Order: sequence, then structure tokens, then C-alpha cells
Amino acid sequence: MSKRYLYFSLCLVLALVVQLNLISDRFYFRLDLTEDNRYTLSPLTRQTLDSLHLPVTITAYFSEDLPTEFLPLRNDLRDLLLEYQNASREMVAFEFQDPAADPEREAAIEKLGVTPIPVPTREEDKMVLRKVYLSVLVQMGERHEIIPLLKPGSSIEFALSRAIIKLTRTRRQQIGLVQGHGEAVPASIPQALSELSVQYDVHPVHLDSLAVDTYRTLVMLHPGDSIPMHHYQFLDRFLASGGRLFVALSRVQADFGRAEGYEVNRVPAAWLRTKGIFLPSAFVLDQHCGFIRVLQQTDSPRPVETRMDFPYFPVITKFSDHPVSQGMESVVLQLASPIYFRGDTLVRYTPLLHTSARTAIQPAPIRFSAGKEWTDRDFNAPPAVVAAAFEGPMGGSASARMVLVTNGSFPVNGVGDAAEELIPDNIHLLTYSVDWLSDETGLTGLRSRTLPDRWLTPGTPGFRTLIKWANFLFPMLLMMSYGVFRWYRIRKRMTSVMN
Repeated sequence: MSKRYLYFSLCLVLALVVQLNLISDRFYFRLDLTEDNRYTLSPLTRQTLDSLHLPVTITAYFSEDLPTEFLPLRNDLRDLLLEYQNASREMVAFEFQDPAADPEREAAIEKLGVTPIPVPTREEDKMVLRKVYLSVLVQMGERHEIIPLLKPGSSIEFALSRAIIKLTRTRRQQIGLVQGHGEAVPASIPQALSELSVQYDVHPVHLDSLAVDTYRTLVMLHPGDSIPMHHYQFLDRFLASGGRLFVALSRVQADFGRAEGYEVNRVPAAWLRTKGIFLPSAFVLDQHCGFIRVLQQTDSPRPVETRMDFPYFPVITKFSDHPVSQGMESVVLQLASPIYFRGDTLVRYTPLLHTSARTAIQPAPIRFSAGKEWTDRDFNAPPAVVAAAFEGPMGGSASARMVLVTNGSFPVNGVGDAAEELIPDNIHLLTYSVDWLSDETGLTGLRSRTLPDRWLTPGTPGFRTLIKWANFLFPMLLMMSYGVFRWYRIRKRMTSVMN
């Protein structure tokens, strides 16, 4: 082979490599072979990226030396951002930064709301708290949105697409907080308002002075007074026109001073029956429950305060696969009632929250007994539905939506000295419900697109032993087979030369 021919071949190979790189840069594609299509963008995300009229810059503030459990999150985010960049035809640009590497940058982004979280890690045989950044800043023009914390296992696409959609909207959606019937006032729900105000403008409204089409979504939290009949007629017209309604309603109440439980809100329950929704005046009890503090007499002069399980405060950990309840872990509902639906088959009924397999139902009125010893035999009812979603025509041709929770005070902090901090999922139940009710794009459906860990299916001991021996013997058998093959080829060639 001449040198001229060799140089020509090398130049040809280099030219082909360069040409392939140019083609691959212009015509990019990936095959997603994962079972749940975790790296395939949803149609909504692609539509959002196609409609961008201004460039979007995404800055991922991630610590460089992340603990091991957060490394898959960074890798998944990087892969997804590449998909966003290519699907948007370079309208989306991204970069990763470690704020801790530059004190001035760290101080600047903290003013934007980007803060680290403390993570316990082991260093030199002792546990220490390290500052870890897991935040994302999305910018378009002069506007920006902060994703303060990305959690492992959460839907990254939902968080990113939600931020981009919020930046492309010219005006915020308006939410009406119904007042005038003893409902929770804005000052009593600061946690919920803080979450809702990120995306919506929430306004107190009175049904007397409201037109049916003024608000797309209405929220009625914990009505305690009587509701005039013409207000029910307004709600009928509102739902018939395709309105969205969130109702948190207590069907039963308690007077702990007198140790009594009793029925309330008969008229709202009667109105719900016209929709095929039945709320009996009964208490739902769950063996998986919260607690109350009681004073017990002991040998000491003063009574001792102790905590006792109180099944009338169910702790809900069973959630349906629905945009409202997806991703929740625990919700506390005090004095809830069961929900039964026997309405129109055109209305889609989805139970959202269920009690555990250890459930009981007690019709009101009842007497509470703080000293009662609860046993498994006390919980002999099937799981009860305590929150549900309804979608479909409700009195008209338009499709309406409604979410009903049978505890009116679950998102209420209270006012003044009586105010208390609520667990996050109690607030999420309200905010996720408003998201689903108000959503016209299908964005809330992306919340369920999580990236779960994939675990190997454990086999039998015999199968595991077989795999171990196969891993040990197969490389040696492969090398021996190749050696025999080479020996045979050499012997055959020598025989041919001798002949």
C-alpha cells in the first residue's frame, strides 16, 4: 500500500467524520427506550416551546459536590434541559452554576429567593450539615421565575414547563374566595394564600354582587352560617356554565368541652344531593390517626398532660393517581365524613383521598371518650372516601369541575394566638385542587410524570446462585473458546502452507 493511498484514505475518513458531525448537529434525534418514556417531552411542553417568541435562559443552581443521593437528580435535569434546548430550536439555553463558588453570586441569587437546604452528610466519621443548592432560575426578557427546590423523584418537566408557561402569560388568573356565610377569611389562611399567590390573584367575593362569568374558579372554605337559597341557585348556574368550584365542607362538628359530636350544615348537604353527592351526618374514624392532649390525674398534685391517639382525626396516606392528589404523602383531616356518589354517569367521579383499611363510621350525634381503649374490632368498615373530584356536565351542556373535601378547616391556620402551622400536604390539597380546576392546558397532568427508581426484581436463592456462577465462569469459557478457535485457525493455515 502506497503512502499516497494511505493519506488519501485518512483524509477521506476525516472528511466523513466532519460531515457526519455537521449532519448530526443539524438533524438531531434521540430514541427513548425507557418503559415509561421518561425522556420524551409531553405534547404540551413541545407546544409551549414551539410558541416561544423570546429566548428563555435556564440557570440550574446546583452544588458541585452534591451528596450521592442527589446526583441522579442533576443528571436527569441535564438530560431534560437538552431535550428542551433541541425541541425549542435553540430558543432555550441553559447552564449549571455552583453558587457557593462565588460569594457575590451567592448573595445576589439569595435576593431572588434561591436558598440552599441543609443536608446531613457523613464526613470523617461524623455527621455534619452541608449547604446544598437544588434550585432553578428561569428567565425570559426582564421576567423570571424561581423553582426554589427540585426534589428527587418529583416531576422536573412539570416544574420547568409550569415556570415557562407562567412567563409567557400576559395576565394572571383570578380566583374568587367566597365570603358571607362564615367562611374562612383571607387572614386565617396565610399558608394557602402564600402558595396560591405565586400563580393566581385571589380576591374575596360575595355571591350577591357577582356575575356567573366573572371568575372561572371559586373557592368555598368552611362555610358555617346558613346560605340563602338564591346563592345555591347562583352556584347551579355557575356550574351549568362550566365553572370550577372547590368546596371544603364540614358535615359534623365537635364540642370538646362537652365531649359531644353533632351534625351541621344540613342545607349544603341537601344541595349536594341534587348533584348525586351524598354526605351522611357521620364521623369517619381511622386507626391511622392524629392525637389529642389530655390531662390525667396521677399521684402528683398536678395532672399530667399526655398524648392519646384520636381516631376522629384521620391521617390520610392513601391517594388516587390524579393531578390533585399525585405526589402527596400525608394529609390530616379532623372530623371528616364519608362521600358517596350516585349521580349522572356523564359526570366523572374520582375519589382522591381514602382512609386506611382500619376504618369505622359513627353516625352523629356521638359522645367522645378520651379514655377509650381502641382495638382492631372497632375498625370494621371498608376504606372511606373523604375527598373527591367531579368532572362533566352539572346542570348544563358545558363541562364543569368540582373538588369536595369533607373537612372544612383542613387548610385553615387560624387568626392571632390561635393560629398554627399546618403540614405541607394540607396546603397542597387546596393549591393542587385549584391548579386542576383552573388549568385549561393540561399542565397539571405533568405532575404525575415522575422519574421513579428502577429496582431489580429479586430472584430465588437458586437463581441468584446460577447468576453468580455464570458471571464467574462465562469470561473464562469465552477466553478458552477464543483460544481454541485461534489454535484451529493457525493449525489450518500451517497445514495449508505445508501442502
